[in-house]
Amino acid sequence: MRGQGKPLIRNDLIRTSDYNIVAAFGAEYRGYVLYYRWQGTSTGSTSSAASWNDR
Repeated sequence: MRGQGKPLIRNDLIRTSDYNIVAAFGAEYRGYVLYYRWQGTSTGSTSSAASWNDR
């Protein structure tokens, strides 16, 4: 089992600038938000679909 509930070690971020670390995590977070926003609108729920169409 991968990780077994423990956080993964991010060796690629150890020797990089603070800006690059924040940018990497921001990109990952943005990806999760967009994915779950898309999942919420594609499930057929009328409330989220209506709010999506109002934009």
